[in-house]
Amino acid sequence: MNVSSVAGKRGWANASAYCASKFALAGFTQALGAEVRPHGVRAWVVYTGAMATHWGTWSADDRPAGERESASPRTALPPEAVAKFIAWIATAPSELVLVP
Repeated sequence: MNVSSVAGKRGWANASAYCASKFALAGFTQALGAEVRPHGVRAWVVYTGAMATHWGTWSADDRPAGERESASPRTALPPEAVAKFIAWIATAPSELVLVP
C-alpha cells in the first residue's frame, strides 16, 4: 500500500520535485501490481487530498490562490481517517475492491 496525494495526479508550480515523486509512486505501484497480481498479491496507491498535518496545511496555503485546494483545518483529512481507510482496503475481500 502506497500513499500519494493529489499531487500525483496534477502538477503545481513550485512543487515540481514533490509532484514528480508522487507521479513516480503511481507508476511504481501500477508496475508492481502487474508483477505480483499473478501471485494473488494486490498493490494499491491511495491519493489523499489535503491532510491535517503541518505539510498539508502548509502546501495548500503556500500555493497561489487560483491553484489552492479547498483545504482548511476543518476540511483537511485527519491522518487517522486515511489510516482506517487503508486498513479497510488491505483487509477487504478481493471481490469488494476493484483492480483498475
